[in-house]
Amino acid sequence: FTAVDVGQKSKVERLSVSPNPAADMLELSGVDGDFEVSVYDAYGRCVFSGRNVLRLDVSEYPAGIYNISVSNGDGTRNVKFVKME
Repeated sequence: FTAVDVGQKSKVERLSVSPNPAADMLELSGVDGDFEVSVYDAYGRCVFSGRNVLRLDVSEYPAGIYNISVSNGDGTRNVKFVKME
């Protein structure tokens, strides 16, 4: 069997999004290496998909609540953010 250190967080578990709420630019931090980013609107529609993106231009998104999904070899993390006018 393999021992796992439960105190150590995977790279996607350290993900944070700022500023939140956002009007123009959104920055992802706490993730590195090779990863995929997807942004979903409140209806579950994918409005953005990319690889290794740390800055998102959300200026053209309608105001509302969005979900960012970041995936890599360690797993997937979902974080909500609010888009302001």
